[in-house]
Amino acid sequence: MAPSFYEMLFTASNYWNVFPKVTVKKKLTFQASRWLSRDVNVGEIKIALFQMNHSKTPGPDGFNVFFFQKKIGKL
Repeated sequence: MAPSFYEMLFTASNYWNVFPKVTVKKKLTFQASRWLSRDVNVGEIKIALFQMNHSKTPGPDGFNVFFFQKKIGKL
């Protein structure tokens, strides 16, 4: 039953009526645009870094989050 539901959902001719919010293109306000393009500070980076699980998979550089938490924690 579930596969047929999703098959019908995603192959329907009125697909965009199923997800109307996907088709709405909203513009950022001037204030939101400025906030997204502002400079970040070390404190914000530190907060984000320490909210991550320390055993996450290493990135392309081979270092996991724990490495950066230790490095940044000393700043």
